[in-house]
Amino acid sequence: MGRLGRAFDIGMAAVYLACDASGGYVSGDTLVVDGAEWLYKTPMVPKEMVAELSRKVEAKSRALQPKMISKL
Repeated sequence: MGRLGRAFDIGMAAVYLACDASGGYVSGDTLVVDGAEWLYKTPMVPKEMVAELSRKVEAKSRALQPKMISKL
């Protein structure tokens, strides 16, 4: 868009999500409100590295989960 975002831009995204007529059926997604800036910037981290880091974080997270105790 070539300009800084305004509070109005974020507010309209929030209204969209809060409105039963439009955002009431939206779930499990990320609404990016950045004026399409991501289209013009090179990624900070390569895709391959993101996948590798994601697998490592998931493995650590699973290791921290409490172990299931079987009932007698």
